[in-house]
Amino acid sequence: MVQLHIPSAGKLTEEAVCESIAQMRILLKKYYPDYPYKAFACGSWLLNPVMADLLGEESNIGKFGKRFQPMTIKTHGTGVFYFAFLQPDRNCNIASLPENNRFEKVVKEYYLSGKVIHEVAGYFL
Repeated sequence: MVQLHIPSAGKLTEEAVCESIAQMRILLKKYYPDYPYKAFACGSWLLNPVMADLLGEESNIGKFGKRFQPMTIKTHGTGVFYFAFLQPDRNCNIASLPENNRFEKVVKEYYLSGKVIHEVAGYFL
């Protein structure tokens, strides 16, 4: 299994994701021809199905999450704060978090309602 990394900068469009995966397959074939990987895996709050519910299944995040078969992992639900709001965890003052775009607004509202967006692991072949 090959572990995917989602950089904090860059695009998560369908085209960008497909291009990145295609480049990774080329790199693996060239530099690791004897590595018999069968799947790609990732662990991130971006894979949580609630993100597609909040932003829409046709959003870039919703489409990205649909690529993966989910696997259960136990998390603290803090990843979204680090990447979306540059906060180390959810112990910050959630009410004072910015709402500069739809993403920040829906995530903030979700946490203010007492819910948590846990990280989810997944894989695809």
